[in-house]
Amino acid sequence: GWTERAWLKTFFPYDDRMTWAAPAAAAAARWIPSLSGKPVVFSTSPPLSSHIAAGRIAAKFGLAWVADFRDPLAANFNRRAMLGRLADRYLEHWIVDRADFILMNTDAAAWDLAKRHPVAAAKVGFIPNGYDPADRLCPL
Repeated sequence: GWTERAWLKTFFPYDDRMTWAAPAAAAAARWIPSLSGKPVVFSTSPPLSSHIAAGRIAAKFGLAWVADFRDPLAANFNRRAMLGRLADRYLEHWIVDRADFILMNTDAAAWDLAKRHPVAAAKVGFIPNGYDPADRLCPL
């Protein structure tokens, strides 16, 4: 309805799927008990709501959680909406506090996140986005 659209546009202007997180977590909660072993929850964004669903599932079942940001959240210069930036900062803290490991897409983004959250620095890493800088790039 209109209240949901207004709430999303005000606080989550960069994620129109935020209301998807609770039903997704509920669906996963019905499915996870049928799994053998102890699975790991992996979430990637965008959309940011995937981290919310994953965090809820990891907490409910005591599972390890890997949150793959791909792009910076609170330090993303493209995210300019004032209330959206406040929500981004809150959600970044929420995710960093709860996730067991956090992936970024560049070493600079990983370093910046670890600098903003020094207590969590040991659980921040990166996977190069598209190529490994250690590989020698040349024509075939």
